[in-house]
Amino acid sequence: MSKTQLKAFGLTSALEEQATNSGLALGRITGQNRTLYDVVAEQGSRQASVSGRLNNVAIDAQDYPAVGDWILLRTLGSVADTAVIERVMARHSLFLRKAAGRKTTAQIVAANVDTIFICMALDANYNLKRLERYLVVAWDSGATPVVVLTKADLASNLDQQIADVAEMAAGPMWSFVPQLMRVGEKLLSMCNQVRRSPLLDHQAWEKPL
Repeated sequence: MSKTQLKAFGLTSALEEQATNSGLALGRITGQNRTLYDVVAEQGSRQASVSGRLNNVAIDAQDYPAVGDWILLRTLGSVADTAVIERVMARHSLFLRKAAGRKTTAQIVAANVDTIFICMALDANYNLKRLERYLVVAWDSGATPVVVLTKADLASNLDQQIADVAEMAAGPMWSFVPQLMRVGEKLLSMCNQVRRSPLLDHQAWEKPL
């Protein structure tokens, strides 16, 4: 995979400059399975694990790599071999949620996200207070939240529900998709403008990883 192809994953010239003369390969994490990470890099897609040094200096979960992170890794042989993550690049946004149970620690959902699409149905699950909590968390992450309203055919009072959400999320940065048939078209248009945009429903916010 070339650097040109990596740009489709959000590679910037600033990241390239930071990786110059490091002797390490630049990559981005696209998935995680316990201690193994799925990574896209110039050498292709591969798996990677955290280096011993990174393990030793990490204090909490936020010090470890997460989905969306740009990293510097040491490649070993072919793409079939597990690479070693030596460094996590500086993040421009970090989406966190509270861990399950009584612990006060936070879990990382994703890093380096530009836009967060918050999906809320207009059926019996419609809940303005819950949406308000999600908006606060999304803004705190450093990303821009976009509210996506679905299941308009099941709304109890469609016009009023849309008006209530619009009032809560007033501002030029918001987009509202009140009809399910328009969701795909609208999201495709917005996703073409930003490269790092997770689509999250209430399960993604409230269930532990």
